[in-house]
Amino acid sequence: MKTFGAWSALAAGASITALALLLNAGSPASAASPVFTATPLSNTAGGVETVASVDKCPAPVGAGDWVAIVNVAQGANPQVSFKNFLIAGDGSWGGTLTLPAGLTPGAAHLTAACFDAHHDVADEVDYADVNLTITLPATSSAASSTAASTSTGPATSTPASASASGGGNLANTGFGYTVPFTLVGFAAMVIGGLMLFGTRRTKRAH
Repeated sequence: MKTFGAWSALAAGASITALALLLNAGSPASAASPVFTATPLSNTAGGVETVASVDKCPAPVGAGDWVAIVNVAQGANPQVSFKNFLIAGDGSWGGTLTLPAGLTPGAAHLTAACFDAHHDVADEVDYADVNLTITLPATSSAASSTAASTSTGPATSTPASASASGGGNLANTGFGYTVPFTLVGFAAMVIGGLMLFGTRRTKRAH
């Protein structure tokens, strides 16, 4: 009886183990989401992002318009803007998109998916999100340098000296003895007059 009981316990244990293995084998592991890239990961509002698929998403049979869509999301808004991209025959896609000017500095992210725009098939491939950092635009030093150059006053010219402008000293005539010669001429006239007066008096005396 003891032997039979032992074999019964072993059989029950083996059955439970086999059932657990069967259940684990029947539940497939969750597949990782496909990946796409975006550069740069730090950008400004209004900046340009380059996106490209790493994992391809070829069109399923029966798809009418198989396209890739990339959404720009921030905060509670899952679609601040979006852009569609054509998918090549091998399932690859990519291109550039412009970030909305209304994004605020801080965290944002891009979401992407491949889907049928005609809704002929319900298949959809959702990519893993790409996180972005929105920064303030860099300030330009050109404005400050321009302001510094325009604040400088107009150049001043040095006024001409008094000698160059003709003021001050009288012009030199080249003859510095005008006054002495005038006195000599006046004395000669006086002497000549006295001599003439004396001659007349002499003639009257005779």
